[in-house]
Amino acid sequence: VSCYVVTHLNELMSRMIASELEGQRIEAVDEDILRMVGEYQAGICQMPEVIPPPLTSKAHIDNIRVLILESFPVQVHVVANGQFSDGCGRIDQINSERKDNLFTVEITTRNEGEICTEALVPFEEVISLEVEGLEAGVYTVDVNGVIDKFELEMDNVLK
Repeated sequence: VSCYVVTHLNELMSRMIASELEGQRIEAVDEDILRMVGEYQAGICQMPEVIPPPLTSKAHIDNIRVLILESFPVQVHVVANGQFSDGCGRIDQINSERKDNLFTVEITTRNEGEICTEALVPFEEVISLEVEGLEAGVYTVDVNGVIDKFELEMDNVLK
């Protein structure tokens, strides 16, 4: 039962008889109400507005690994391992940007479907970082708050 009003039985019986005689519902007065559950108005249960879950959210990332591929110019990939909160989770978007020596990667997820398993579902995503033209140095990678570093031992520029 979503909502109801509790009063003493004698008050309820008096209101029921009065309602029958008047031909309309008579509500309990505030001082007769012992307990009220839910949003109850004029004999009708007012359902609270249900706010749907966000369509997308940040993915839960367990760990990341940075892979430096043996090529020239050097290619760098980040392998992100994480978990969907249920069986309906899917990768929504992967956005990557670099500012100075920090690569920030944001992975968002979305739910597809209405009937989902309640178990955590692992995922793995490989993200290519744009490193062509970078100078030698140490770089930091942040994927949804999980951090790792890598080093370019020489400038990554084709001459």
